[in-house]
Amino acid sequence: MTRHWAMSLFRPGPVRSDTPTAVRVVDCSPLTAPVTTQEVAAFRAHAKASGAPCAAVNVSTVSRGLTG
Repeated sequence: MTRHWAMSLFRPGPVRSDTPTAVRVVDCSPLTAPVTTQEVAAFRAHAKASGAPCAAVNVSTVSRGLTG
């Protein structure tokens, strides 16, 4: 069996990298921390006051979109 040309791209031994790799630590605590009812109410009030489109969505809007 002949050797495939792509096998010549692999060098024997451990994998080496010529450039250093930066390690970034991501803080996911804001995504997992509990949210109080007051924080939710404040967010909704701010979104509604700013005219954000997501603030106008309710159950009837979603069900109307799903049923056509």
